[in-house]
Amino acid sequence: MIRSQRLILAVFVLSVGILSPLSLRANTVYISQNGGAFSGGLACSGKSTQPLSFLQKSSNWVSNSPTGSQIGPGTTVYLCGTLSSATANTTFATCYQSGTSGSPITFQADSNTVITSPAWGIVFSCGSVSYIDFDGDSKQGVIQNTANGSSDNYPNQVQTIVFSIGGSSHLTISNWTVSNVYIHDSTSDTTPGNPYPCGVCDYGSSSYITLHDNVWHDMNWQNDAIGDHMVEYNDEVYHVNHGIGGGDTGATNIWIHDNNYHDFSNWATSSNAYHLDPIHVFANANDGPNGIYMWNNYMHGDLGANLNACIYLESNGYNPGVENAYAFNNVCITATVTGPGSGCWGMGDENEYHTFFNNTCVVPTSTNYASWITGGSTYVAENNIFECNGAQCMQVGPQYASLSGVSFNYNVWHTTAVQAFCYGLSSEPCYPTFVSYQSGSGQDANSIGVNPQLNSDGSETSNSPTIGKGKNLSSLCTGLGISGNPCLSDTSLGNTRTPVARPVTAAWDIGAFQSGSASQVNPPTGLAAVVE
Repeated sequence: MIRSQRLILAVFVLSVGILSPLSLRANTVYISQNGGAFSGGLACSGKSTQPLSFLQKSSNWVSNSPTGSQIGPGTTVYLCGTLSSATANTTFATCYQSGTSGSPITFQADSNTVITSPAWGIVFSCGSVSYIDFDGDSKQGVIQNTANGSSDNYPNQVQTIVFSIGGSSHLTISNWTVSNVYIHDSTSDTTPGNPYPCGVCDYGSSSYITLHDNVWHDMNWQNDAIGDHMVEYNDEVYHVNHGIGGGDTGATNIWIHDNNYHDFSNWATSSNAYHLDPIHVFANANDGPNGIYMWNNYMHGDLGANLNACIYLESNGYNPGVENAYAFNNVCITATVTGPGSGCWGMGDENEYHTFFNNTCVVPTSTNYASWITGGSTYVAENNIFECNGAQCMQVGPQYASLSGVSFNYNVWHTTAVQAFCYGLSSEPCYPTFVSYQSGSGQDANSIGVNPQLNSDGSETSNSPTIGKGKNLSSLCTGLGISGNPCLSDTSLGNTRTPVARPVTAAWDIGAFQSGSASQVNPPTGLAAVVE
């Protein structure tokens, strides 16, 4: 009887193993320019390869159980050496099938992979597919155009899409260097139409898209795939019009963190054709994106004469627009900015429930204003630094929609400008000093209006008045439900420094940084015991 039970169990286990999609056997396909034996690289060296054209034949893709050189769930596709198109406006690869949760399809760069064209039309065309990973091998994998940009200096003005997705899910793009997609080097060049040419372009409500540890430079919009559960972190982005730009209706759990955005000025035009924004989340219909979390991002350098805001949350005329947004530990330090807003944080029209805390904003005198709110409801700003120099610090009022539920406290505001604080819920009076604003508005009761005395990166000097003057927001942090509770520590400054833990019970510093080492550190979170 026992033997028969064991036999039945063995047959059951074997049958599950055969039928389960998690057990699909992996195979490896190698792609080179012309196929055949390949010499060079690491993983590709000495391998028999398929030609680049292999990726464009749907018959080489299967929906399950790939064998030999077929591409399907569990396949790793190594991209070997230089892979090029001599002509402009072509497609590098089309994704004809999906992977599975346990057996994704992986496009893997080797140590010397370069995907190059004078001007790609689309590099990876991957709409309506799921579970595909694109790994650039520690940023050694390069995707580039070589002759696409402003017509004064470049022969092509192709609207390249590097990753074209739409209705896709569970795609991961990591470790690539994506360069020179469109070099904009003329203040009269208005040829590109937003968001093209772009890094990741979503034409139809994709979800669970993850980008991390990439370098993106010289393109119009870097990422407009702002759908449900989009995550982008540890990316460096520069020489673009927009970093993040977009927002699917009802999209939730959007995480944007630890990214380094800098130097957008080459996209400024004399006609102000492009409003430059590192992070711009907006609604495309009523009930727009709901649940946006932005932290540890570093926005700095010359962000351009047409800078709109480092973080801009826009209802776009819809009601409600962007809802439930949280921003903390972000640092925005701008250089030359004279654009249509040109500040650190901007929130417009019919947005609801925004909380900004422990951020640092430094703007030059030429800025229009450091922060603005033009309508909506329930805005909370605590523990933030606003070093406005000679610029107007705030423009808060019902400019485009009614405004209610505003609460500012425990902030530092500093400016030498006159009439620098414009605030009101029904009208918008401007106050000449911080003290008069504090008295007339009823806001910022525990805030201070002095020079925060910061270093060039926004951190506090040893005698900064921000030290120990903030509110302890530990309960707010743990209530956000973000894995690891990152706001219990200070900023990573765009993944360029190790965060310092904030005090458990003592007062926090105001701004994105915590001075020195916290006397009481928060206990680690997200730990799990493993019994062996």
